[in-house]
Amino acid sequence: MVNEGYTSLIEILTAASTGRCPEDKFLNAVMSETVYVICTPAGKEKGLLHDGILEIFAQPSEKGLPVVPFFTKEKLLHEYAKTKVTFEKVNCLELFQMINGASAVMNPGTSDKKFSSKTIAKLILESKQALKPWEIPFDTSKDVEYGRPTRTPETLKKVLIPFFQKKDNVRKAFFIGMKRKGENEKVIVVVDFDGSHYNLFSEMVKLVSKQFDCSDLLFISYENEAVKKIADSHSAFYSRATKSRADKMDF
Repeated sequence: MVNEGYTSLIEILTAASTGRCPEDKFLNAVMSETVYVICTPAGKEKGLLHDGILEIFAQPSEKGLPVVPFFTKEKLLHEYAKTKVTFEKVNCLELFQMINGASAVMNPGTSDKKFSSKTIAKLILESKQALKPWEIPFDTSKDVEYGRPTRTPETLKKVLIPFFQKKDNVRKAFFIGMKRKGENEKVIVVVDFDGSHYNLFSEMVKLVSKQFDCSDLLFISYENEAVKKIADSHSAFYSRATKSRADKMDF
């Protein structure tokens, strides 16, 4: 996860509970995460309630309203259930869309992070917009310098190029070094693409965080004119037309 250097949702959850990670970054991480929920196949297809029967398992709150438990690890689900249950592995946003109108709790018995029905409804509404969960504001102040990265991230390139080749909506991508006074250089991946920022960046985060410490890696879209100007002064490391320089070589 590219969120203040944390590499898993559990780390982000812990940091959020101690005030070291902003709530919005935590919520963005949750929304892109795959989670586990106790339910039946009918529950997954038809949502929380079907013919008055709770198909996705929930516990009643003090007011008698359903609260859906969900889990970041299958092991935590089984520890909670204490018996064999049917469960589904779903994207957290998809789960929230299914149970919209109810409340939820993440990892009951461990983190007990609660999501009210109002919070869930708000997150669903925001997800319909072009969210950019890990995108940074493009800072053009004098304290920030942009240029070629000091160290070309060749290993990262080898991971991203095959990923982009499978995406028909990605046109090209660049590496840019960003240096702010008094801070370490960060590598920005600038991507020119169509469609949802949320979906693409979420997939990229999951992919690269498996192999890299992402604390100094950031993503930004190509659509901003200031971004275009700087990106276009460098060679793209990926282009949909040419795929990669190696593809054009004859041996």
